[in-house]
Amino acid sequence: MAMISKIDLEDRLREIDKPPVGWINVYKGSIIIQLKDHPDIILHEGEIAVVPRGMEHCPKALEPSHVLMFEPYALKSRGD
Repeated sequence: MAMISKIDLEDRLREIDKPPVGWINVYKGSIIIQLKDHPDIILHEGEIAVVPRGMEHCPKALEPSHVLMFEPYALKSRGD
């Protein structure tokens, strides 16, 4: 039987020098994440990306897609 682990994300983030600003998980479809001064990232179904704090990014769907994004409540997102 598979074991599922539960983690305290807040404690884990304290261990990181610069905690990420968000996670992007593609449930269905594909997206491209445009990054300022870095190569674009293409994510397909089942893939996840962690965006470092301070990195400007712009996720765009390549096709109709289902995406789960985790961002801090205080983040003032400027996207549609």
